[in-house]
Amino acid sequence: MDRTRPRCAGRRARRPAHDPVKANARLTSGTAVVLLVPLAAEGITILRIRGLISVHVFIGMLLVPPVLVKTCSTVYRFARYYLGAAMTLHVLGHLLDTARVAPRDWLRRTRRNVTGAGLRQWTIAASLLAGLLLGLLVLGRVAPWQASVPSAGRSSIPSARR
Repeated sequence: MDRTRPRCAGRRARRPAHDPVKANARLTSGTAVVLLVPLAAEGITILRIRGLISVHVFIGMLLVPPVLVKTCSTVYRFARYYLGAAMTLHVLGHLLDTARVAPRDWLRRTRRNVTGAGLRQWTIAASLLAGLLLGLLVLGRVAPWQASVPSAGRSSIPSARR
C-alpha cells in the first residue's frame, strides 16, 4: 500500500504526503514504462536499418526527451542517496516494482497519496510530445542516409562530398 499516514477516525480528508523519494520513484517508474515500447521498436529497426532508417531516426528523436526525464530523475535519486538523504524505494532495475509503482499517479485511488501527480503526468506527456516534435523535425533530414551504398569510397551524403 502507498499510505503515508494512519487512518483517522472521522471524515476529515487526509492531506497527501510530501515525500520527494516516493514522488521521484513514481516519475522514474512512469517514464520507464513509457520507454519500453519505443526502445523495443528502436531495437527492431536496427535489424533492417537500410529500409527503416526513417522510422529509426524518428523513434530515436522521440526517445530523446523521455530518456532525459528518466536520466534526470535517476540522477536526482542517485544524488539524494549519496548525499545522505533517506532512500526508501529503489526501483531502478526492478521490473516488478516499476510495474507496481508506475500506475499510481494514473489511478484515482492512489493518485492523491503523494503530492505532484499532475506535474509528473504532464512531465511524461510533455517529454513524449517534445520527442514527437523532434522526430518530425529531423525526419526531413534522413533522405541523404537512404541513398545507396557509396562505391569506391565516395560518399552519397551531400555534406561528406566537400
